[in-house]
Amino acid sequence: MGWTFDELRAAVQRPLGDPGPSRPVIVVNDLRDDGVHLVVDLEAGGAEERSRRWELAFPSVEGDLTRMPLDHAALIVRANIEEWWDTRGQYPEGMPCVAQKRLG
Repeated sequence: MGWTFDELRAAVQRPLGDPGPSRPVIVVNDLRDDGVHLVVDLEAGGAEERSRRWELAFPSVEGDLTRMPLDHAALIVRANIEEWWDTRGQYPEGMPCVAQKRLG
């Protein structure tokens, strides 16, 4: 692995595409792989709402991510976070394969 999870966390801060008025504000506080899940502690909120703190646990992708350049790994993680945000209302039980916990 040519990068650390702290470097990945910093790289994941960049939103995908051009910012727009409906784009969520997402701040990743911590990102770690516990061997089973990629755990992301973040704050997220839309333009019209207050940010809330969440913990997301994605199936572990450490083996796949660590073989990639940092910018590719960050793109995958950020895309997963934004997909969770964009579809969270469609899944009353939570997005499939993603454990979510509201922290505050």
